[in-house]
Amino acid sequence: MAPNTNSCVGAKYPDECRVASQAAQPILDSFATYALNNTNEQAAVISLMLYESGEFKYNWGHFVAGETVHTPGKGTRNMQSATYNEMYARELFGDNKVNTANSTGGADGILELVSPDGPSFASAAWFLTSQCDETVREGVQSGTQDGWSVYITDCIGTTVDQGRIDYWNKAKEALGAQ
Repeated sequence: MAPNTNSCVGAKYPDECRVASQAAQPILDSFATYALNNTNEQAAVISLMLYESGEFKYNWGHFVAGETVHTPGKGTRNMQSATYNEMYARELFGDNKVNTANSTGGADGILELVSPDGPSFASAAWFLTSQCDETVREGVQSGTQDGWSVYITDCIGTTVDQGRIDYWNKAKEALGAQ
């Protein structure tokens, strides 16, 4: 599905890079945690993470408009904004831990909480199940490109391009999604 996930050789941030075999279990765990049983939804979140993380090479947002510029708090494998990472962290760790992380490290302190492989690879499933409305989810579940495109544009809030489409189709094929 994504041949560059077989190696971290040459990764710009090697400590953030994960190969497919390292990503597989946390992704499967996220499907169980967030009851993501529909293969089209699974393909959607996998394709999002592959695209946003440069095939699992990045865990923190290092780039803005092609320039190497870190946006504080932006990251996880689906490159959530700091706002969503704070919401996610509060759900996982509670207010006290998040408030402490914020007071000592700001938005990046919160990002550190959700950066380990478990929460980082689960962030896309969390986002789909907690931030996308039921109509969007039904569209993704249908397996149609139109349904998936609404997820990308209306829920994720970005544009559909050929790279995203290619990852989505490869993920669907790998999972045997209809």
